[in-house]
Amino acid sequence: MLVLGLLLATPWLAHNVRQYGWRDPLALAAHDRATVCPPEDGAGCQPRTADWIAEKGLADLLERGAVLTFQSFWGVFGWMGVFLGTAKGVPIYGALALSSLLALAGLLPVLRRWRRWPERLQAQSLILALHLAVTAGGFLWYNLTFVQHQGRYLLPALLPLALAYCAGLRGAVGAVAGRLGLSAFRARGLGNLGLLVHSAALATLAWLSLRSYIIPGLGGHPGPGG
Repeated sequence: MLVLGLLLATPWLAHNVRQYGWRDPLALAAHDRATVCPPEDGAGCQPRTADWIAEKGLADLLERGAVLTFQSFWGVFGWMGVFLGTAKGVPIYGALALSSLLALAGLLPVLRRWRRWPERLQAQSLILALHLAVTAGGFLWYNLTFVQHQGRYLLPALLPLALAYCAGLRGAVGAVAGRLGLSAFRARGLGNLGLLVHSAALATLAWLSLRSYIIPGLGGHPGPGG
């Protein structure tokens, strides 16, 4: 996996060395010079985290980071300026937060049984967990310098996130069915049915987002951090 990743990245790394010098193969210093907010103009650029904390405080940074990262992971369109609203009076982000908490509640009992999983499945889950940790670590590391609470930076870890989410939802629905006295077979069936219903709901949300938010917002203009 590492060798394949290096092979894919080699042309880009070689370009950066030619363009920015051997001290900056990842173009991080060049990126900082291009995006940092100049003192006289704070529009259309990326504010530094230290400046944000000095002006608005750490609590504001953490609250904004948690809320905006969650919202933009699921859907904030345009130049981070077109937010989802309500569907039939139900706040869309609220419903997504509820389903995420439900998936987390269903995932925890599954993870507690990790030592009883087959060895191959344990190894696969560790690789996925490492993938998620590296992606989340890169996102947090970047935000130590710049304020960029954009959920799209977590999309490289979409595979482990989606698998964990689905396992958690299925486990939660199955657990409720079991508590209602249904057999293990029927509980698993209801868990699978819950995943199908949720998938249909997400497909509906994608269609609603395109029709009601993305297309109407195509005429927007870039904003800060866009």
